[in-house]
Amino acid sequence: MSEVTKSGGQQITKPAQQAPNVEQSEQTASASAKAGVNLNLFAAVSGIFGSKTQKETKPDGSSTENTQSAGRVKGAGVGNMSAVGEANAQTTDRRLRANAAPQAVEAQSQQAIEDRK
Repeated sequence: MSEVTKSGGQQITKPAQQAPNVEQSEQTASASAKAGVNLNLFAAVSGIFGSKTQKETKPDGSSTENTQSAGRVKGAGVGNMSAVGEANAQTTDRRLRANAAPQAVEAQSQQAIEDRK
């Protein structure tokens, strides 16, 4: 607003005193990340075992035993792996612009300081 006065038939306009401009800014940022790994192993083994025994008896009464053994083994294995990841980020930006009297600006500044505590 401006102030208007009349002096000797002339109209004089005086600009009103402007209050100081105040600008405050607050910025925050945060981030988090998670990761996981899963490893699975599977194995299978199968086998066949066999033996053959033969017994001989001699005329004198003694005996001899012959044994033959055989075995086969088969195996297989499988593995898999998986990975999972997650990320999160957040930012905030707060700005305050004021065109106020010096007392109001001081009060707002003090309030902002108290809010941060």
